[in-house]
Amino acid sequence: MHELSIRSRREHEGGASARPWGDRRRAHVVVLDDGSARRAPASLCEALPEGIAQLEVLRLRRNLGHQRALAVGLAWAEEQHGERNVVVMDGDGEDDPRDVPRLLAALEDSGRQEIVFAARARRAEGALYWMGYQLYRGVHRVLTGIPVRFGNFSAIPPARLRQVVVLSELWNHYAAAVVHARLPRRSIPADRAPRLAGRTRMGFTALVIHGMSAMSVFADVIGVRLLVASAALALAALALALTGWASGPAALPLALTALVVLPLGVGLFLIATLQSRSGVGFLPCRDYRWFLEFPPGADG
Repeated sequence: MHELSIRSRREHEGGASARPWGDRRRAHVVVLDDGSARRAPASLCEALPEGIAQLEVLRLRRNLGHQRALAVGLAWAEEQHGERNVVVMDGDGEDDPRDVPRLLAALEDSGRQEIVFAARARRAEGALYWMGYQLYRGVHRVLTGIPVRFGNFSAIPPARLRQVVVLSELWNHYAAAVVHARLPRRSIPADRAPRLAGRTRMGFTALVIHGMSAMSVFADVIGVRLLVASAALALAALALALTGWASGPAALPLALTALVVLPLGVGLFLIATLQSRSGVGFLPCRDYRWFLEFPPGADG
């Protein structure tokens, strides 16, 4: 079980009007089964805790990875429950359910106009993972100019969910797509909890791919930054050659080559990136059905 999204709602008792936000609520929980070889037991959807009104399993035909599985799940949620708030969280316990009321409270404070993300105040991973994560944050900041502050754990109001599911970039990375599209958002601090059981299956390669997927959303921004940086380096090399700082008969030809080749190469990359934006590609709200098993929750 890969991702967990919760559709929250206020409970009405005895025909009374909606009660204050701090009162009891129940949730419709959807577990995304990302092509798992082991099917969830039927008992999973029975004898639910008091806070869960309904639980169902949404099965995918193949393993898509957690970001693309999330894209499918969000598109399904918008079509089936588009009038409700949606909370996105991992199903392994690292996203603490006790933070969900805080996310929803912040969402209500925004007038249900902003996506609220959980910004990690403290993480539970080891030192090696922490160092790799800090390196990734640094590279991401240099290439995009945008700091990495949050992941998937978030609350989405209906108005923003309708916008999220038409972002083609959602297919690569949810949080990056929201930032790139400049959708209204805020974040609140939340500590990452220990896993409920087992160990993560995301190895080094998968983590690198995950990071690259996030940065690919900003390919246009990265292309412009690389173009400026390459032009500056080429001009610096030419200046050194002309002023005699770089000696040798090959200094000037190399500098002239750098002046042409570096900006040209990066410029072609940028043009290709911008050209790719003319095509819609994967549109979550249109294409998500191809990856679902029907009906959701039924035994295969």
